[in-house]
Amino acid sequence: NPCDVPEANKPIVQIEGEIDVSQLLTCDKRYRLLGEVFVKPPSVLTIEPGTEIFGDKTSGAALVIMPGAKIIANGTKDDPIVFTSEGGQFADPGDWGGLVLLGNAPINLKDGGGQPMQGIVEGILSTQNALYGGTDPNDSSGSLQFVRVEYGGKAIAPNNELNGITFAGVGAGTVVDHVMVKQTT
Repeated sequence: NPCDVPEANKPIVQIEGEIDVSQLLTCDKRYRLLGEVFVKPPSVLTIEPGTEIFGDKTSGAALVIMPGAKIIANGTKDDPIVFTSEGGQFADPGDWGGLVLLGNAPINLKDGGGQPMQGIVEGILSTQNALYGGTDPNDSSGSLQFVRVEYGGKAIAPNNELNGITFAGVGAGTVVDHVMVKQTT
């Protein structure tokens, strides 16, 4: 099983900027997010069970799934997918931004004529990549199963922060099952 390789023997692959083609993250490597990483539509980011992705502590690391893109992170009970801080055993709450899913489902914003509007999720520096909301109640942003998110939730300004996981305009087609957000050691 490639997931059984000791962490110290797994190469670290850095991910930054935009993901504009579908990619597969495998459990025989560890992945380091640097800054805000945007999965752009129609790309699909698939993550194998047992894979670890960690956020850089100093760059405001966050993984943002934009409307029309998808994340397929289906871990298992024995091999969960872990998003965590690069701090390891010295990790603290708020070490990195977290996981953000932005969808095309209806939200509560309407213009003066009663027409649906998009929102801008807080906590993301690149506001042009922070739009969410639409008209598809069954929109799918992908699937999160047996996923653990640790030490996320970075504030970029007072009243402007991310949570461990942020769901914004995510539709009924999105699967979320056996997901945990951990903030303390």
